Amino acid sequence: SPTVSDSEPSAGGSFTLSATVRNDGGAEAPVTTLRFYRSTDSIIGTGDTEVGTNEVNRLAAFGTGSQSIRLSAPFSAGTYYYGACVDAVANESDTANNCSSAVSVSVTGGGGTTTPTATPRPSTPPHPQNRRLTKDDSGNVRVSWDASPGATHYDIWRCHTAPAHCMWRSYWYKVASGITETTWLDTTVGSVPPYRGLPDPYLEYGVEPCNSVGCTSMFIPHPGVRSASDPYTEMRTPPIPRTRVQQ
Repeated sequence: SPTVSDSEPSAGGSFTLSATVRNDGGAEAPVTTLRFYRSTDSIIGTGDTEVGTNEVNRLAAFGTGSQSIRLSAPFSAGTYYYGACVDAVANESDTANNCSSAVSVSVTGGGGTTTPTATPRPSTPPHPQNRRLTKDDSGNVRVSWDASPGATHYDIWRCHTAPAHCMWRSYWYKVASGITETTWLDTTVGSVPPYRGLPDPYLEYGVEPCNSVGCTSMFIPHPGVRSASDPYTEMRTPPIPRTRVQQ
């Protein structure tokens, strides 16, 4: 019969389960595997929960071998049954006795199964929503947005070229960083020249939320391309498909 070093371990506590393998045949038994099981009843079988394995070396005719394994008790209080089954070997004459009887273990303490929880990895804030542009009488452009959860500051980017070029990161420039409010006034618009025949400069703005981990890039999914299909990567003022500020 199997034995345990502690029949009343505390929830999650460790104990040793031991069993003896015997070769009842008149010939040497080859190497095999002993499998340890936990059961909810006193009948041990291969359909129970396997909790560990040991390799069993060759056994001489009518020889025995002692095996043991260190286990952790379940986190839920209650009575559990432990035992072992040895894998059959080639030409074994009787496999009906390959599983042991059961030894009971009464787990004390605990109230329910405890599942370890992973600590969430720190991440950058989500893109801010409800971004908008307004222009004052002096021609300055104010960029405003809703606060992004977890953001400690924001970086502002601007594209001032042909509309099609604003799809590419190389045409964007960071014009402000470390902004702690949810609004920023661009007072440099007057120095932006019109682009190749356009009557006024064409401007687009982007807001990147930042925290101690870093900033959430507006250039997604490819690091060099701004995604036009993502509603959080550009500010739109319907019905204009792209936000344009005319001088």
